[in-house]
Amino acid sequence: AQADSESQDPYVSHLISGDIKKHENLIEEAILHYLDAWRMRPSDQLAKLIWSNLSDETSVKRMEFLDEWEKQIPGSYEASTLRAIRYQQTNQNDRALAQYKKSLELNPNQPIALNNLAWLLYENSKMNEAMFYAEKAKSLTPENPAILDTYALVAHKSGKLDEAKAAISKAHQLAPDNADIQKHYDDILGR
Repeated sequence: AQADSESQDPYVSHLISGDIKKHENLIEEAILHYLDAWRMRPSDQLAKLIWSNLSDETSVKRMEFLDEWEKQIPGSYEASTLRAIRYQQTNQNDRALAQYKKSLELNPNQPIALNNLAWLLYENSKMNEAMFYAEKAKSLTPENPAILDTYALVAHKSGKLDEAKAAISKAHQLAPDNADIQKHYDDILGR
């Protein structure tokens, strides 16, 4: 009886149909079902599912959907963070900085946004501000090698050599095959 009542809900039907099409590797059709569900009940969870299936090859483009996401859920820190990442990926760093800060106003405990903001500030030699965000990211996810790597670079450039060495050593231990971390490990430890 439970399955029958769920199948009567068009929202659930669209989600199930989307999942089936995705499983069949019919991504475009899956997206269309997910978008039908989105039009009924937009949510960050559904938006992330749609976003993860979009690409340059799909009829709906990521930035178009991101515009719709932010319009439907204006307080979505997840949409705001994704926009910041897209700005950063396209070297629109001033826009990325502003967008990360906006996202962190919506939710200050986002390790990725904190880390990426710290990195952009590090690249602009704004070390005090970079250190603030890098420390917060590290405190939220102390076992993430990418976050430890950023923290180590910021600490090193800020003259906090012991902290930098400890963080890069831990990052290297957690991700010994990461080429960027290996380079930073060698640079910071003087190898």
